[in-house]
Amino acid sequence: MSAFKAQAILLLSGPGNHEELEKAKAIVQSALSPFSLAIDEIQSINIAGRLILAILISCDDAHLPAIEKDVREHCASLHLDVATELL
Repeated sequence: MSAFKAQAILLLSGPGNHEELEKAKAIVQSALSPFSLAIDEIQSINIAGRLILAILISCDDAHLPAIEKDVREHCASLHLDVATELL
């Protein structure tokens, strides 16, 4: 059983191609690296000049606002929308 209290989905979307999708994955993983969490699953879609990146994490639910803030800041240069949902 996981030591983390909750699971959350991070959802990023915006304009982009395959290269920008790979860059977004790297940037998000860098943004998440300071936090105590587990990345449970990553799914991505790149279609018609749009990219969607969904990341399922296990974390302490009290940390989710800080996680979302850091991911937003790291992804600002890619013009991606960022949303989080606690499950």
